[in-house]
Amino acid sequence: MSQHDRSDEAEARHGASTSDATWVDAKPYAGDAVAPEDPLVGTLIKDSYHVERVIADGGMGRVYQAHDPHLGRVALKTLLPEYSAIEKVVRRFKREVAILQDAQCPHVVAMYDSGELDDGRAFFVMEYVDGVSLEDELERLDGKMDVSRALRIVLQLCAALVPAHELGIVHRDLKPENLVLCEINGQRDVLKVLDFGIAKPGATDGRSITDAGMVIGTPTYMSPEQCRGQALDDRSDIYALGVILYELLCGEPPFLAEEPWDVIRGHLKTPPVAPSRRTPPVKIPPTLEWMLLCCLHKEPERRFQTMREVHEEMGHIAQAFGVELPPSAEFGID
Repeated sequence: MSQHDRSDEAEARHGASTSDATWVDAKPYAGDAVAPEDPLVGTLIKDSYHVERVIADGGMGRVYQAHDPHLGRVALKTLLPEYSAIEKVVRRFKREVAILQDAQCPHVVAMYDSGELDDGRAFFVMEYVDGVSLEDELERLDGKMDVSRALRIVLQLCAALVPAHELGIVHRDLKPENLVLCEINGQRDVLKVLDFGIAKPGATDGRSITDAGMVIGTPTYMSPEQCRGQALDDRSDIYALGVILYELLCGEPPFLAEEPWDVIRGHLKTPPVAPSRRTPPVKIPPTLEWMLLCCLHKEPERRFQTMREVHEEMGHIAQAFGVELPPSAEFGID
């Protein structure tokens, strides 16, 4: 390894933690998994939300299924008690509430209410999304996704991020685990973005969220600048979107390794293999391959500069390919 390579890796190690879970990631209880007992289950919050069960746990937060007489089934998210006195954690939790309120659109989970529990913990109430994560869908497929379906899904992700970016919100942790496919009014593969837990307004210092040992992303989907702990802007999300699209089209992300640092080294140093040059080759329209590789440039200035540009370019490709899009994902959105 050259001195320059060692310097880059040292910079990456200083700049980012490589845990696979962000501080607010919620892992659902499914199958035979048993949710923990919780004193909040069975209680009524704000005289409206009857808490029915724990549905997911994260490193510092917990998500419950609740019922509201007007909204029906909802999801309620709060901090675990042991973290509710940590000022930075509470501040970031409340920031997620504010960002979700600002980023509302048909492809972002709907935000209904927020407040504090009797014990002082912050909580918020959001849409209960009944569907399958893109991560689970990829595992079910056990291979690449049809081009038309991949375009349809990723264009909805673009549609969710265009207004967020134009409000100055950088997501910073896009990954299939946080994207849910559901059926709404008979329409399948409707995408919902669930987690804005480490999103932040404006161009952000990638190191700032690691002050208390908190991670800033998931290595497989992190941009080179995020790996280095540098300032992040919309172009970091564009890179992550490119990784997701690559995974849908090729059946695996561009960089795979057992050790997170080897994945990070790939983001920093290794050009992604073009789908047409893989073994066996993945056949996709040449314009789509060009667009995909443009999203995955190591240097942010060589990528698309805004998510709206990505949305419009991909929309033209989808249109030429005959992909039918839901109105909410059409590339002429305001």
